[in-house]
Amino acid sequence: MKRSSVLQSKVVATYTKIFQTPIEDPAFYSELLSLEVDRDFLSTELNKLPTEAFLGPLRPNFNTLFRVCLKHANKGVTNVVKQKNALTTLSVFTQCIFAKIPTGWEVMEIMAGGVNGDAIFTSLTEIIDDSLPNTDLPVEIRHQVLQLALIFMCGVGQLSPGAYFLRRDLFPSIVSFIKSPETEVFTFEAVLLLSLLANFHKSKQNPYIQRIEAADDKDLMRKICWASNFALDAAVKCVFPSCHTLSELARAYQEISDDDAAAQTITAALGSMISKLRPDRALTPVDPPRELFKNQPIEACVVILPLFEFLRTNATFPLVLISPSDETKSTAISSPAHTVLSLSSYLLTHASSTSSPRALVYANLCLNTLFTLVQNDGVLIAFSQPTDERIRLCRQRLPVLPVPPSRRPPLCALLDCCVLWLRHNLHKKIQIQSYMTCIWILYRVVWFLHKAHIRLDWTWQELWGTLLGLLGFLSSKLDNLLTTGGVEQLARASILLLDQCLTKCETFLPTPQAIHQLVYELVRSAPILEAQLSLLKTLSLPQEGRRSSWTTEQPAEAILTRLLGSVKFYQARVTEAHAQSARSALRVVATEIERDGLHGLAESRDIEPPGEVADHEMNKSELSSLQLSLAVTNTMSGVRTGLRQLSKPLAGRRAFATAKTSTIFSPLDTFSSRHIGPDVHEASTMLEKLGFDSMDKFLGETVPPKIRVSPASVDSIPALSESELHARAKELAGQNKPFKSYIGMGYHCAVVPPVILRNVMENPEWYTPYTPYQPEIAQGRLESLVNYQTMVTSLTSMDIANASLLDEATAAAEGMVMAFVSTAQKKRTFLVDPGVLPQTISVLRTRAKGFGIHIVVRDPTEALSDSAVSSDLCGVLIQYPDVDGRIRDYGELTQSVHSLGGLVVCATDLLALTLLKPPGEWGADIVLGNSARFGVPAGYGGPHGAFFAVKDKLKRKMPGRLIGRSRDSTGKPAYRLALQTREQHIRREKATSNICTSQALLANMAAMYAVYHGPIGLKQIADKVHGFTQILQQSVEGFGYKSTTDAFFDTLTFDVTSAAGSADTVHSAATAAGINLRRIDDRRVGVTLDESVTPTDLVALINIFASAASVEPVSLSGLSAPETPAMPTAFKRTSGYLPHPVFNKHHSETEMLRYIHHLASKDIGLVHSMIPLGSCTMKLNSTSSMIPLTWPEFSSVHPFVPADQVQGYHAVIKELEEDLCKITGFHSASLQPNSGAAGEYAGLCVIRAYHESRGEGHRDICLIPLSAHGTNPASAVMAGLKVVSVKVLGDGNLDLVDLKTKAEQHKDKLAAFMITYPSTFGVFEHGVQDACKIIHDNGGQVYLDGANLNAQIGVTNPATCGGDVCHMNLHKTFAIPHGGGGPGVGPICVAEHLSPFLPSHFAIPTGSKAIDAVSAAPFGSASILLISWAYIKMLGGEGLANSSKLALLNANYMAHRLNGHYTLRYKNEKGKVAHELLIDLAEFEKHGLKVTDFAKRLQDYGFHPPTCSWPISTCMLIEPTESETLEEVDRFCDAMIQIRKEAEDIITGKQPKDNNLLKNAPHPMAVIALAEEDWNRPYSRKTAAYPLPWLQEKKFWPTVSRIDDAYGDLNLICDCPSVEEFES
Repeated sequence: MKRSSVLQSKVVATYTKIFQTPIEDPAFYSELLSLEVDRDFLSTELNKLPTEAFLGPLRPNFNTLFRVCLKHANKGVTNVVKQKNALTTLSVFTQCIFAKIPTGWEVMEIMAGGVNGDAIFTSLTEIIDDSLPNTDLPVEIRHQVLQLALIFMCGVGQLSPGAYFLRRDLFPSIVSFIKSPETEVFTFEAVLLLSLLANFHKSKQNPYIQRIEAADDKDLMRKICWASNFALDAAVKCVFPSCHTLSELARAYQEISDDDAAAQTITAALGSMISKLRPDRALTPVDPPRELFKNQPIEACVVILPLFEFLRTNATFPLVLISPSDETKSTAISSPAHTVLSLSSYLLTHASSTSSPRALVYANLCLNTLFTLVQNDGVLIAFSQPTDERIRLCRQRLPVLPVPPSRRPPLCALLDCCVLWLRHNLHKKIQIQSYMTCIWILYRVVWFLHKAHIRLDWTWQELWGTLLGLLGFLSSKLDNLLTTGGVEQLARASILLLDQCLTKCETFLPTPQAIHQLVYELVRSAPILEAQLSLLKTLSLPQEGRRSSWTTEQPAEAILTRLLGSVKFYQARVTEAHAQSARSALRVVATEIERDGLHGLAESRDIEPPGEVADHEMNKSELSSLQLSLAVTNTMSGVRTGLRQLSKPLAGRRAFATAKTSTIFSPLDTFSSRHIGPDVHEASTMLEKLGFDSMDKFLGETVPPKIRVSPASVDSIPALSESELHARAKELAGQNKPFKSYIGMGYHCAVVPPVILRNVMENPEWYTPYTPYQPEIAQGRLESLVNYQTMVTSLTSMDIANASLLDEATAAAEGMVMAFVSTAQKKRTFLVDPGVLPQTISVLRTRAKGFGIHIVVRDPTEALSDSAVSSDLCGVLIQYPDVDGRIRDYGELTQSVHSLGGLVVCATDLLALTLLKPPGEWGADIVLGNSARFGVPAGYGGPHGAFFAVKDKLKRKMPGRLIGRSRDSTGKPAYRLALQTREQHIRREKATSNICTSQALLANMAAMYAVYHGPIGLKQIADKVHGFTQILQQSVEGFGYKSTTDAFFDTLTFDVTSAAGSADTVHSAATAAGINLRRIDDRRVGVTLDESVTPTDLVALINIFASAASVEPVSLSGLSAPETPAMPTAFKRTSGYLPHPVFNKHHSETEMLRYIHHLASKDIGLVHSMIPLGSCTMKLNSTSSMIPLTWPEFSSVHPFVPADQVQGYHAVIKELEEDLCKITGFHSASLQPNSGAAGEYAGLCVIRAYHESRGEGHRDICLIPLSAHGTNPASAVMAGLKVVSVKVLGDGNLDLVDLKTKAEQHKDKLAAFMITYPSTFGVFEHGVQDACKIIHDNGGQVYLDGANLNAQIGVTNPATCGGDVCHMNLHKTFAIPHGGGGPGVGPICVAEHLSPFLPSHFAIPTGSKAIDAVSAAPFGSASILLISWAYIKMLGGEGLANSSKLALLNANYMAHRLNGHYTLRYKNEKGKVAHELLIDLAEFEKHGLKVTDFAKRLQDYGFHPPTCSWPISTCMLIEPTESETLEEVDRFCDAMIQIRKEAEDIITGKQPKDNNLLKNAPHPMAVIALAEEDWNRPYSRKTAAYPLPWLQEKKFWPTVSRIDDAYGDLNLICDCPSVEEFES
């Protein structure tokens, strides 16, 4: 209705007042809103105002107007007229303000009265949030609110006021608006708003990106697809103006011809569509048809944006996009994906007519959308099927594309789009990135067609001509392109695409003629290809140049040379045939190909398609020129846009499914995509196979909802890129002061031979394997560990040694318990010499408490005269040499102890034993110590391998792993873990030790050190260390100091009072020189030398004492070598050592290097294949997290240096503790336990201390499920607890009734309950919180075993489950390498009430309530804490949570694939497992097949078997971890399924029961190479060695056949073969 002149005059007069004079009366503005808004007048007048007026005297008017409008726009307003006018006024003012005002603070000044005007913008977002879903409001009002939001977000760009829309989550309201029947007509506008919100400050913190990514409502997605499709289709068709709904609009579409000169332009068509949405405004086309978009605003980009946002981030959306819908069937509209292709062809064709920034927005958005589509195999499969739908392609540019036939696959249209862009966009300033994206799209399509063996009928010659034309353009315009960045990469990518097209053409081209045409086009364009060699040479960048987004193993020059070789071959044939025409040349090429096949294909290699789009950079002027005129809002022409983000890159395909988009400023070396194996597509594929369309739905059926935690529980841990982590580590390393330490006390600054450092410690072939429970694929490290055992027994002169323990202090504790057990636990006094290391004594006190052993620290000779001691004596511990350096004769003491029925335990030093009489020769029963000075870094305390040797009579009581010799099924000698049944943790509550690991990697390093140096080299080192120590003694005594050490090896103790007055004086001088000495007391100072001490170091050390005594310093020339050793003849070693050949032949680096790699080649590690050991979490051990480990700032630090020298270390430790507490939900942490079992023990000791502090020390009952790992009851016994078993139900769940009964039965004595979660059966039990409540109700504490923590992070946590304390295996969940059987770290986290009782240490005391130390060093194996610190820091909270989610997904996908082939023993009520699965092989036993047979056969497939016969003897426990890709998981499943088929042949009688593939497995090369007459097996060698095709390319060979375990135990030999054995 036309407005009356009177009313018009009133509106003009009223608004004129606002624009002329200040008016702050709210009533005036409220009355103004009673008048119908004249949009045109208001816009015109506002645009007339200068910018200064908005910020000057009229600013209060606009402030008040905005406040009043917001008040009347609120949902509670009853005056609908004012509400409507308020919204219109806000829209017009907002549009004009954003058009004029350039900065965020100015916008806030005008709209809100200042930067502190939170209330205004908060009110605006509240109105939007409340109004959109409110069905009580008129539809018109709700639509106006939506348009207001659109105007605001389009205008705000990236200015600060837009942040208010991030503070309030509008996603639910927008979704409600879309799904409401009354407002579905405005769906496109609503989803466009959502896309603009997602583009505001795009980062992973943007809630709308998170919401779009997590969305799983397929109905919502279908509506989005349909609405977007309508908008897209409207851009290429006319719209009848009489339609009122989307369905009417769809039915009203009329066909137009692309080549019809009378057809409306796209802009006009879009204008018609926009006119329908806003009848009062339409765009007017201004350009002739052939220049459709030259000067028009970019509406087309707007209509593509919503689809792009959802395609880019949501894994489900692409599948919905290509799914058929009822709407497309009932109307003339094509499906959304097809419409995207149609509009893309127009935009790419006509945008190429100009080089403006606006045109690049057209092209980049379209190309990035197409690239996102082709990354999804489901889309490509759908696009490969012929369709009846018409895909409209623009053919207005010359040369035109051929008219396509009917029913062709949409993939053809997609290829047409790429050709259109590549062919028509050669401007003066070539746009490299858009070209690269186009090439990547083409490569991905060719790759897919090749892999899927689909022959696509398309006009491929158009592509060959386009690519060769592009290369010709590059070479012809080289002089002009020299300064254009990226030309080299474009040329390389184009060459690679051509090469792959040629080498794979036989699988995807439709006919032989098409192949002939390709080769002919290459021959015809040979000069162009040859010119590329010169181009590449001219443009070649250095290696450190710009990062390419697409790398290959072969350089482009090599690929081009090979390609030219093929081309020249055919060129020569054409020349020889004297072909005079194109047709005859083509005939020659065809004849050659038909006769001999394609030339040169044998040399080609598959190259993966690119996984990401590189950054597209736009300069400032280009960015500022991008403006969006969004006519759907009726008022948006000329408004500043938020579409700057359109030029950002797509997320790489190598990202995990929930990875967020980054900006150009984000680092490229992020860790999450490196660590997590499955990418977006693979995760989506697995979810789909499991029947889920989102990760959240999958987790909902896998993890009990009541224990789920918010992702925010770990989100506060930020993620660092690999380079950022490296820089942070360097920064912290710089905070550690590089002092030279002579502290001693069992720790030395070892010299690590570089050949061992690089090829063992830093070599993943050595540090990624698991404990050698499968000896056939572990012969290398087993041999090395036998070398270690031999080295120990030879140097100590003992009968047998194990393969290492955790550290010297815990080894001494094991020796003490062995002595206690040797008396049938009847004698409880254990005597400790005062010269024993103080850290050892501390650990002994902790361990003794649980067993009721009485520790007496006293001079042994004197103590034995005390009858109270001698009558109850079980053993004596002595240090040889002792902590002060003294060497004493313990022969008589040993005889006395033996006469009392006790054992002599001797802690010693291996290097000293090259000169000293070994303990085995004077009668020691147990000899132990630290082997770290044999080439293992100090590392602030570890990890180090402790050695442990005993007399033959004690070998079956010795804790730890023992490697023995045996033989395989062919009689060939082989190594294995011997006497495994004596491993203490297997004995559960009957155990006296919980040792289930070792320090294999460090033991191997020590063994290699001995192999490298040999007996002669070791003695030379010992002589030098001892000689330097003698020189030090002589020199310092010459200054007036008194040495209290007579016989010594490398350690001296000086009484300094006579020369320096006090020890502080000496220490002050040492500190000034950057040197640490041992602090003993006020009078004495200790000094220990080692291999690292140089002559210069020695002089500096001597001069410290000179300085403190105020005497003249010495020089090196003034020092002389000692004439004789400083030890009595009675102490000297006279026996030989290390006579074995292995210690006497590998002394050159060449031989040593070969020996190391020879052994490594025998073992399976993560470098070969996945290691799916259940409960072991064999995930990636990243190189980036390992690098800081060997930096001297971390590796050479003594554990007892002053705290101010290790601020960097302490920062790492503090951050790691804090992060572990966030992850577990607990209050405090201790990093001291140096293995998982040590963590269990420490946690239980803390619980006992807590009960004692409350006067409840009598609580000593520990409830443990029968399903628990054997270390649980063993640890409980060590802590002095009595184990009571709890039943497990048939479905694997804990029997809560039995638990409650026993908890109530023992409520007065209940101390603890130990539970593993998820359970060892591989499921999340629903009753975990109920179980914990039962314990708490009966006075106990809950110990939650963290062995399976990898399934929990960001999903649940131990505290939420109900625990009070848990340990974590850093060598499992947090990526410390297993090292072939160690090291490990088992820190504990505790609730606040337990934190005062965490372990202390004499070097760093923590409080009066703390328990004594549980390991030798204050922070246990401190140096490898760096690995877990780095792992957590690089993944961040989000990456950690994603890791757990993918671990769960991989396991469930594996369970799904193996289902039907094997029996899945346990699963939850939804049929889901946790991060591991238990398959039961019991059904095969009746056919003579056991778990071992399946495991050994799996070795033939190149896999380490899963955990066998645990937790159930007939089962395999399988854990794939998050690091394994879908391809690797499928490879393992394929192997298991094939083995199942082989078993079926045995069951059905096709294979004999005693001579078959499984019983004879594994099949080493020696067996496969048997002579024909010796091959007596009913299957072929190929079946034995190559049962699946991929093994012919990638095969790991076991080095021995199946090992005879019984023979090895009956004939126990645990050292290296002797010279005589080698000779025989």
